[in-house]
Parts: sequence; structure tokens; C-alpha cells
Amino acid sequence: MYQMTIKKNDKKRKVKIGHNRALKVKYLSPTNYLGYRIKITDLRHNKSIIISYDYSLDGIKEIALTELIKKGIKISSFSYDEKTYEYTFNTSGFETQIK
Repeated sequence: MYQMTIKKNDKKRKVKIGHNRALKVKYLSPTNYLGYRIKITDLRHNKSIIISYDYSLDGIKEIALTELIKKGIKISSFSYDEKTYEYTFNTSGFETQIK
């Protein structure tokens, strides 16, 4: 937990929030030489991996989640950006790297 003090209407108040690591998941279009792919970027360490699209799974969210679980990363929540069509997974674990 991360604790901070905020000031509102001349009153100080302590607020506790969780500290998470964000992993951005993005769909990559095919090229002349490569098929559909998924890119997972660790926003804290600015490292990324690219994995092949797995047609046996249901979309990029499930493909990325399966890959992260295989690597031992426990995901606690996710969000979706409708403008960029990207997912962001959150984890409280910082020790396991994606590469």
C-alpha cells in the first residue's frame, strides 16, 4: 500500500492506494512475412515481447493473459481503451520480468 496526504478544503486527509505494475497489450497487424501478433509491454521497465496470435484462444485479452500466467505473473485487474483498442493488465508483483 502507498500512503499519501492530500489537502481538501484546508483539511489534510491520509489516503491509501495500491501500487501496481502495468502491462499494455496491443494487437499487431500482419505484414507480408509475418501473421497476426500480440505485443505485451511492461510499462515500468519499458520492455516488450511479441507473441504469435493463438487462434485456439478467444482474442488478444485471453492470449496475453495466458502468456503472462505461463511466465508466473499474477494479474489482478485489467482495463480496456476503446480508442486505441489496447488492454492494460495490472499486477502487484514486480519481481517477474516478461523477457
